Amino acid sequence: MYKSFAFLAIYIDEAHANDVWPLGTKICINRPKTIEARLEVANNFVRDYHFKIPVLVDELDNNFDLKYAAWPERYYVIDQGCMKYIASPTTEFGYDRDVFIAWLGMFEEQYISSKDKSCGS
Repeated sequence: MYKSFAFLAIYIDEAHANDVWPLGTKICINRPKTIEARLEVANNFVRDYHFKIPVLVDELDNNFDLKYAAWPERYYVIDQGCMKYIASPTTEFGYDRDVFIAWLGMFEEQYISSKDKSCGS
């Protein structure tokens, strides 16, 4: 499924840091105050949840999050350096992921059949 895509996850500011906006007691992580601490949190997540998608980590200034409004969760499709799709939350609780998955399927079919891979297509 989706052989035409490479997926990345970007770890941004901790959504429910225990010292900022705690949400329950199952996972208690304080907001990282150094890039090393943020990298450690991301690495622990990958290890503990056997996460298979490569993970990049936003800088402490949250530049990626600020530029792309990624908090708390966002999906982007970038092709040949062009933003093709930004999935925005559809409900108070996030996304209807079926809509995003359907879009990916349609895009993949069009991409494979299209000879024009420019930003406009």
